[in-house]
Amino acid sequence: MVYPTVDILKIAGGNSTALVSYSNNRNIAKQLLKEVEQVGFISNRKIPKLTMMGGELCINATIAFASQLSKRGKLFTSGIKKQIEYENKGSITTIKFPLNYKIKNNIVLFEGIGFIIFNRKYREKISKNYLANLSKKYNLPAFGAIIYEKNRIEPYVYVRKVDSFMKETACGSGSIAFSIFSGLSKIIQPTGKSIKVNIKKDKVIISAEVKNEENKMKTNLVKGFKDITGPVAAKKATIKRIIEDTFQLYNFEPAETPIIEYEEFVKGTNQTDEAVSDIFKLTDRGKRKLALRYEFTFQLKRLMKNQKLPYKRYQIGPVFRDEPIQGNRLRQFTQCDVDTINSTFKDEAEILDLVKNILNSLNLEAEIYINNRKLLNEILEKQKISPANQEAVIREIDKLDKLSEKEIKSNLKKYKAESVLKILKQPESYFKKYKSYEEIKTLKKFCKPYKVKFKFTPSLARGLSYYNGNIFEVKAKGIKETIVGGGSYMFNNTQCTGISFGLDRLALIANPKTKIKKLLIISINQDEKAIQTTQFLRSFGIPCQIFYSKPGKALEYANAKSFSYAILIGEKEFKENKVTLKNLESGKEKLLSVDKVIKELL
Repeated sequence: MVYPTVDILKIAGGNSTALVSYSNNRNIAKQLLKEVEQVGFISNRKIPKLTMMGGELCINATIAFASQLSKRGKLFTSGIKKQIEYENKGSITTIKFPLNYKIKNNIVLFEGIGFIIFNRKYREKISKNYLANLSKKYNLPAFGAIIYEKNRIEPYVYVRKVDSFMKETACGSGSIAFSIFSGLSKIIQPTGKSIKVNIKKDKVIISAEVKNEENKMKTNLVKGFKDITGPVAAKKATIKRIIEDTFQLYNFEPAETPIIEYEEFVKGTNQTDEAVSDIFKLTDRGKRKLALRYEFTFQLKRLMKNQKLPYKRYQIGPVFRDEPIQGNRLRQFTQCDVDTINSTFKDEAEILDLVKNILNSLNLEAEIYINNRKLLNEILEKQKISPANQEAVIREIDKLDKLSEKEIKSNLKKYKAESVLKILKQPESYFKKYKSYEEIKTLKKFCKPYKVKFKFTPSLARGLSYYNGNIFEVKAKGIKETIVGGGSYMFNNTQCTGISFGLDRLALIANPKTKIKKLLIISINQDEKAIQTTQFLRSFGIPCQIFYSKPGKALEYANAKSFSYAILIGEKEFKENKVTLKNLESGKEKLLSVDKVIKELL
């Protein structure tokens, strides 16, 4: 494949637009929509032309395209049949064009897009389905909505061909529609920047600032990834330490595996699973097809070979999924896994006890949910669901916490499986007639000595198809997403069980107490004494750092970095062979020997 050239531009401080030097390609557009708000495909013929991803009219993309051309000239854009004039002055681009439109009440219709306009007093939210229905009703490739307050707008746009729905950070077409509706010319965008609209009879003149993101892209974060520093990073480290200490307490041994594997190995036999279809793919210099790991479990197929069984391993590290950003899921996240190779129900019970202890250590209000994949399959068999469709049906059931029951029911109709939903609503006693329920019953028996309680949830499915027995999920107060998930599976003809903690999600809700008291040692022209004191305190495991500066600046730094204590060493302290210990929370100071400082802190 020939890879296109992509320029990223921002209009009026927002509305990131990708201009692609390539023929209109739906797959390229969908991929880029993970990074930008809209995608246009450009062709540099005698009169340059812009074709939007859905064939719609997009004024901001047209402005972005014009900004990359000569000082002034003409161009074509999708959604308007006639030529557009443009002019570039510094960072401001102006376009002028004839515009055919119809207005009826609060609806403005152009050739390539329509808009419905609401005062914020009467409408605060817009749904994708609402705009999709309007696009269909008026037979337009795109439809938008403008919610306004005075001259400030909040634009939403749906594009039919790529089925995209975007709350935009700036909108040129919507600004024109609002100007026609309101008579205003200076339209404030969600970014706070303005787009100026001047309507003269049958012509429109519109101007906006355009910025090329090329220079920023060198250091800007890729969408779905983020830097973590300061208190958040410290909290994650504390949670990770608690989890790892507990893993070791249960005698799980550490393992490390490569981030990059062969694509074929990563995909395995469960290629239809959503997580597998979202893997990051790459090639090396030898043109080998590779991929980033999306989890740790599949790598156990290699690790478990030649191990003395049972093999109990834990692993903590980053995994990657090239999926849309939503809720509390990024494209890189940290998983903390334990797995027992050659497991029994007793091992499942012990792992659930491990989960309970970690949740208690993190002071989380949470509940463990259990189901069984054999039980789900048995239910589907008795409902005469075709074996070829059973995995697809389970994948639909797994979406019950993401989609409405009505949507799930509609999706299940194509497999003639909508009756399953009614069964999954039955009380636990109903499922005792199924043979596979015995595995739930057995797990309950082995959990009893550990005092582990769980809630049987027949609709729980887990998205990965390799599960073959009991499956687990943990939900906690303060977050809608699952924080822990796992289950039992068969690898290399050996029964296994495991569970995974989502460290990033745990960090959003957990506030673990830490015994570590950070100490800043402030040298006031007593550097040698400060270094000796630092080394002595570190030998007792007390984290400390020297700051060579005036006390005011040093204490400002200590507060900014959340130090618990400061030690000041000046001429007075040097003469008395003592140090001044300052509690940064209470502000109290004590003149102490270093030995007494250790007793105070430990």
